[in-house]
Amino acid sequence: LFKLKNLKPDGIVVVGMGGSGLAGNVLLGLAKSIGLKTPILLWKSYDLPDIDFKKPLIIFMSFSGNTAETVSGFKKLLAFKKKMAMAAITTGGELKRMAEAHNVPLVSFNAQNLTAREALGYTYYALVKVLRKLFPFLRIQDFSRQIKPLKFKNQAKKLAATINRSIPLIYTDSNYSHLGYIWKINFNETAKHPAFANSMPEMYHNEITGFEKQNFHFLALFLKDAASPKPIVKKTAVTEKILKNSGIKTIGLNLTGKNQEEKTWNSIILSHLTSLYLAKLKKVNPTQTRFTDQIKMTK
Repeated sequence: LFKLKNLKPDGIVVVGMGGSGLAGNVLLGLAKSIGLKTPILLWKSYDLPDIDFKKPLIIFMSFSGNTAETVSGFKKLLAFKKKMAMAAITTGGELKRMAEAHNVPLVSFNAQNLTAREALGYTYYALVKVLRKLFPFLRIQDFSRQIKPLKFKNQAKKLAATINRSIPLIYTDSNYSHLGYIWKINFNETAKHPAFANSMPEMYHNEITGFEKQNFHFLALFLKDAASPKPIVKKTAVTEKILKNSGIKTIGLNLTGKNQEEKTWNSIILSHLTSLYLAKLKKVNPTQTRFTDQIKMTK
């Protein structure tokens, strides 16, 4: 990564799909907390977005190294006449091969039989490793002692039992929209369970009106932060009451931790465990993603 040391990018573009790209969502959500002021753009499709930055750093993330959309963007950037700063994060595959062949800065690690979403800790800290070459001042904490996954076991079991046979709607304030998205993805992929996410206050202005006339088999899961702005806290309480009166079951989960980073990782762990226990209740394979695999095979 030595090639990145003297760069001063005016923007960061994180290219990644599905579980591979989740590290970008976490980075965007935690940017202010870790002291990263440079604008971040996430790209989750083929090729590359229109980039307005004059000196961007483009980071390609693919857990397998063979994600078609991400690989297409990498190839397109290599073909540009104007060179741009780029880096790759992967466990192997075509992305690793191309990065090595073209001397592109690369962070590679062992997959260890994990799925991309299970490896979020690895991919996030690999992303941070790249960024600290350019922004050594970033405040990155070591949570190896604070985070205790087993303490969420019983809570996760109860949540899974409550959520079973309902479609969860995950709501957060805008500072934690990355968490709502991660909970949704874990329900989808691990438990093979439909789930949807939105953030507040936006949902007050549209989504809530969809519950006025009918009773659906939804469950509203609110991820709450005591540090949220007071208007959000008050309106969230009103929103919960409205939904309950409309026959929608609601659950409020308080985010736990001393700061936004710790709250984020605690909640991510709880989402993984809840999804795993939900998969067990539904008797489905938590690592298998049959429909996604079928679509990926389409050329």
